[in-house]
Amino acid sequence: MSRNSVLLLTLVALAGCASRPEPITIREPQTRVVCAQQPRPDTLDLADTPPEVVLDVETEQWGYWLSTNVYADLAENLQAMRRHMRQLRAVAAYYRRCIEDHNAAIAAEENDE
Repeated sequence: MSRNSVLLLTLVALAGCASRPEPITIREPQTRVVCAQQPRPDTLDLADTPPEVVLDVETEQWGYWLSTNVYADLAENLQAMRRHMRQLRAVAAYYRRCIEDHNAAIAAEENDE
C-alpha cells in the first residue's frame, strides 16, 4: 500500500468516529461579516509508514510486517491527526461564534429601528 492509501484509510476510519456537528442555520447577511483574525490549524506533516512485504517460508504466504519504528511513526501520526482535528474544530467554533455575534448585532440593530 502506498503512503497515500494508508493515509486515506486512516482518515476515513477517523472520520467515521467523529461526532455529527450541530446544524447551522445560515441567513443571507445584510452586512459583511468581519472577523478579527483568520485562524488556521498547524500544517499536518505525517511520517511515511510503509509496511514491508514478507514471505512466510513454511506456509508460502505473503504478508506485511511493520517494524518498531513504523509503529512509533503510526502512533505519532495518529496524535498529529487528533491535534489537527481539535484545531479544525476550534477554528470552526471561532467562525461560528463570529457569525453568531454578527447575527446578534444585526438583530439588535433591527430591534432598535
